[in-house]
Amino acid sequence: MSSFNESVFGVFGEAIIDLLPTQKGNLKPNPGGSPYNVARALGKQGMSVSYLSPLSQDHLGDVLKNQLLTDGGVVDEDFRVSKPTSLAVVQLNDEGIPSYSLYREGIADREYDAQDILSRIPHSIRLLHTGSLAVIPEDISRVIEIIEPLKSRDVLISIDFNFRPNIVQDHPAYVRGLESLVPCCDLLKASDEDLHMMGYTQSFDELAARFLTQMDSGMVVFTRGEKGAFLYNQKHQVEFEGFIVEQVVDTVGAGDSFQAGLLSALHQKYALDKAKMSNASPAGLAQLLHWACACAAINVTRQGCNPPNSEETIAFLDAQDITA
Repeated sequence: MSSFNESVFGVFGEAIIDLLPTQKGNLKPNPGGSPYNVARALGKQGMSVSYLSPLSQDHLGDVLKNQLLTDGGVVDEDFRVSKPTSLAVVQLNDEGIPSYSLYREGIADREYDAQDILSRIPHSIRLLHTGSLAVIPEDISRVIEIIEPLKSRDVLISIDFNFRPNIVQDHPAYVRGLESLVPCCDLLKASDEDLHMMGYTQSFDELAARFLTQMDSGMVVFTRGEKGAFLYNQKHQVEFEGFIVEQVVDTVGAGDSFQAGLLSALHQKYALDKAKMSNASPAGLAQLLHWACACAAINVTRQGCNPPNSEETIAFLDAQDITA
């Protein structure tokens, strides 16, 4: 585990306790929240990562902190607040697809202003990731206040739309807020479900071209659940159909494991160098997708968000006869 001030990756956004149903009908608490999951998954991949949002001083805040530390991430021990930890009651359908009832008012991870985050970002940070519930309309201005100074320092920005329409009444404002972040992105991720709920009707290729035109030499990735993903840079696009696993336990955290896998692969293969990422060949882009899809595939064979480490990812790819 690296120290907080040596982190290459920084992550801010929601940290939530997911209350997952058990076979006995009880609710089991599990650490969750999309950005928090990405931080955990990056740590398990052996990446140097700091979680930057405040955690609660309550017991559940301790649970979140301890799980992140166990997985190899780091937190600012002094950034603890009196607000309670956010909760999500999770329901799974017959295919293991989750839906969430979220409790997000007056909670710890939203108890910050932009300077709180900026003052804690290590100078070693090369990439900042956020998205999901951190980029709802009422919080978007704070997000932009954080991102803009980092862009001036050539810190790469990764954003996952992870559109959650059930928590925002004004959907057009929600979509406009997310679209306002596109020019800030160096890596933009959205699922096919996100794009559908946001009202887009264009093809992946058309949307990628639109977003890339607004970005400065960035990358766009569109995921399709068990059907794999598309990855675009300014020159090429590749598609990978994903991996088939014997048994899907549930899909909680699959997208976050994919995101962390992609970010860790970008670090390993291209050293988070923007020029190298922009000039990546189709073969290079395919390798990124293979690693990210492997991380997601391993996660869905386990209960809750339980992302793999790099050794497990390599073993999985070896079993598929794909070079890591």
